[in-house]
Amino acid sequence: AKAETWATLFALEHLGLSGTLANGVVVAPMVEREVSGLGGHVELADAMVTLTAAGAQLGRSRIADGAAHYSLRDKGGSASIGFDLDCAQGLDLARGVMPQASRDALKDLESASGRLKGNATLALTHGDWKASVDIGRSDAAVRVRQLPWPVSLHGGRASASPDRVGLSGIHGALGTSSFEDVAAQLTLGRKPRIDAASGRVALSLTALYPWLKSQKQLAEPLHDFGAITGNARVSLNALTGPLDQPSAIAYDVTVQPEHVRVEMNQLPGPVTIDGGAVSIDPRTVKFDRVGAQMLNARVLLSGTIRDYRGKRLQVAAAVADGAIGEKSMQWIWQRTGAPARLEPKTPLRFAVERVTWGPDQALDAQARVQFDAGPTVTVAAAWQPGVLDVRQLHIKDAITDVTLGLQSKDRLLHARFSGSLFAHSLDAMLKRTHEHSGHMAGDMHLTLDLERRGRTTANGSLQADAVDFSRLLGQPVKLDRLDVTADGSVLRIREAVVNWAQQVATIKGEVKRGEREPIITAEVDSPGIVLDALLPAEEETAEQTPPDAARKPTRAQGARVFPGLWPLPVTGHLKVRARFIEYQDRRVEPVSATLTLAERQIQFDLHNAQLCGVSFPLRVEFEPRYVTASVRIVARQQQLEDTARCFSDRRVLITGDFDASADLKTQGSFGERLKNLQGTVHFEARDGRVMKFALLGNILAAKDVSALFKGGGPQLTKEGFTYRKLRANGHFEGGRFIMEELTFDSSAVGLAATGWISLLDRKTHLTVLVAPFSSLDRLVRAIPIVGYIIGGTLTSVPIGVSGDIRDPRVVPLGPRAIGSELTGILTRTFKLPAKLLAPLSTSQEPKTLPAEE
Repeated sequence: AKAETWATLFALEHLGLSGTLANGVVVAPMVEREVSGLGGHVELADAMVTLTAAGAQLGRSRIADGAAHYSLRDKGGSASIGFDLDCAQGLDLARGVMPQASRDALKDLESASGRLKGNATLALTHGDWKASVDIGRSDAAVRVRQLPWPVSLHGGRASASPDRVGLSGIHGALGTSSFEDVAAQLTLGRKPRIDAASGRVALSLTALYPWLKSQKQLAEPLHDFGAITGNARVSLNALTGPLDQPSAIAYDVTVQPEHVRVEMNQLPGPVTIDGGAVSIDPRTVKFDRVGAQMLNARVLLSGTIRDYRGKRLQVAAAVADGAIGEKSMQWIWQRTGAPARLEPKTPLRFAVERVTWGPDQALDAQARVQFDAGPTVTVAAAWQPGVLDVRQLHIKDAITDVTLGLQSKDRLLHARFSGSLFAHSLDAMLKRTHEHSGHMAGDMHLTLDLERRGRTTANGSLQADAVDFSRLLGQPVKLDRLDVTADGSVLRIREAVVNWAQQVATIKGEVKRGEREPIITAEVDSPGIVLDALLPAEEETAEQTPPDAARKPTRAQGARVFPGLWPLPVTGHLKVRARFIEYQDRRVEPVSATLTLAERQIQFDLHNAQLCGVSFPLRVEFEPRYVTASVRIVARQQQLEDTARCFSDRRVLITGDFDASADLKTQGSFGERLKNLQGTVHFEARDGRVMKFALLGNILAAKDVSALFKGGGPQLTKEGFTYRKLRANGHFEGGRFIMEELTFDSSAVGLAATGWISLLDRKTHLTVLVAPFSSLDRLVRAIPIVGYIIGGTLTSVPIGVSGDIRDPRVVPLGPRAIGSELTGILTRTFKLPAKLLAPLSTSQEPKTLPAEE
């Protein structure tokens, strides 16, 4: 009995208990609570103490049956005990009995709830110890300060020794997420490490994502993500490494998405990810049949990303069961900025058998696209900076079976065409369908050296009929017919009928390999060419350009002529024959010309042609930023009526015979051709009738002029009135025609004028003397000597003409506005001294026309 009492008190002392065993109640001063129901049996035999306990109650917690064995000789033993702990009470007890240094570890635990049930064991051997805790079915939960949800522990096992800690079978929950089969082995000591870890987690992203986005350190990376919902099963397959070097920890994680829905600001709709698995380790990410869908597009993705955290990224992937609908294709096409005319028809199905991306930005892909009610397209291609290799582009349906190839490296281009291609098959691939019946067939291999074009070669033959390139080129270009053959050094064009913006040309000839560029020798025949449909739009505005603007560089001066054409891909000569060439409603016909092509120059020589009834030779030279043109016009005894109607867009109707001469030249950018026009012009018409002439009509209709005539003076009606002579001399300068002298002589009125007319906006600035004639004037002019003897004088009224030359404004001028030069013109023309009369109108003061009005 003494030994039993001694052993019991020894055990109680080591448990921090004191008191007696009377009535089975003792006081535990460490926890300031009574321990009730304490009872058991102690045996001492052969220096072995054996203690069996019937259990005890400590507040709301209970210690179940247990046993302990201790060898006094070996100082070793074992113990086991069952427990049923109240977690809230246990947290309070722990905070009360733990040393202050250890108590800080519990500062982030806000509260605990539920009960923790299980068994604990302890083994002592030669000063070493091992302990384990097995947790059975429990509903224990704690609240951690940093988390919005409770952490629940439902079961598991923990073991410990002086240098190791182990976990196994841990399962529980974090809010609506759960974890199970969590296991870990940790080695303690000066450099603790994880020897192994595994487990499975079922994440509720719907609950988890808002909390993640609220964290300051994650707010910026997650800024573009609107919401993430759904679930993901995460399996931690392995985790090893030193705890003090997180970057050196090895891991193997598998994620299985379940109806994950991701919203991003840059996307037109949410992306749904479902099925398959993503495996991640420190060097590799693997995708295994991961399904993704956005709008009406879907893919099933498999592949591997290696060295994703390093500098030698490698990607190998494949896509199965891919499909794209109309909404998705519209968004893709808009994002890429590709031409709308080339948008593919949907729905389409596709598969990528292989796509790889290497550390040197080397891309290699092999894919197949099936168009709905259209052809199947397979492509095998590779790309890396400076190198493109389309090994095969195969298009096949019921009528088309063609293989294309294209390789480009170091400005060396290889292209091949083999098979038969129908335009109907291409239409079936595009959203904007057109009924085209074109066809191309043959077997042609082309090598084009863009650096040394003389090394260009071609072999094979190619025929085409009614092929429309409008969609591909963005220009209205059609190939009505094509028949070419090549033998390596010579490409023979048996016939090529090109239709560009309804301008048809037939080409025949050959292209030979030259030292630097291919050399073309060919003939071009056309029923007619309208240049307005081919040339670039005007680069200058219609506003008047100040005279000194020509000396200042402008955007137009720097603009390239036919951008993208230079240097020319071919050189040589083309003979051009056309029934006409038309530009801005001016028609040159017939046309016989020569086109000479150099690397950076196109020379166009027009040998025989007429414009508005006037014959002229013309030369135009095009360079990348420069155009030079020259023309010489000589006309003798020509009819004026058709010529005037043509040049004035039917705004001038006048008959008679005329002589004309002009020597004109211009140079500069295409938009500067009118501003830089130079040269002289002489024109004289005789013995005709004037029916429509806005300049003359507005002058005669002016109040100050019509008042000088009896009966209102001559009228421009359908019948008009006759004239004896119309003469104009001048030159072009700074975008204007400088009128040095303009005279008009008829039986009723005479005019003399000087000034200028703008070529850019048709603005006018003329000073005019108007002289009404009577019968006596005509008689005196017929006998000049008599006229001077009797003192005959030619009276005239000064006026100013401004505004658009097609409908000018006429205002009266004072005599001081007229220079001696204009008076001299009037005197010489009409052979009488001139006398200036102030305007007859008293309703307004005489005006002086401003220089630029």
